[in-house]
Amino acid sequence: MAEDLRYNLQHLGDVIFDKVACASEKVKGSTRGISLTYKIGELQKEKEKLIKWIGRRVVVIRNAGKPETEFSTDKKLTAFFNRLDEIQKQIDDSLKERKGRLYPDQEKKSSKK
Repeated sequence: MAEDLRYNLQHLGDVIFDKVACASEKVKGSTRGISLTYKIGELQKEKEKLIKWIGRRVVVIRNAGKPETEFSTDKKLTAFFNRLDEIQKQIDDSLKERKGRLYPDQEKKSSKK
């Protein structure tokens, strides 16, 4: 028993260092999760604005008396839809990463199937 106490006292620094390193990794992961949540919120706001711009552009084209086929050839509308697709992909990727960080056990189980 005296040997166990001596061993523990001699390696106390190693134990403390391991605990601090473990806590540090958890803080880094938590910080990344918070930044992902913020990023997702900002992307969703940008997506909502873009949807409003698309609606306004459709109204402008419609009020100009142009035929419905004009929607597919309108460069601004096409650019808005392309940006909307990019934003949605970023949202999906961020949600997947955040879910993997929040529920790492589920990620491992789903990859085994």
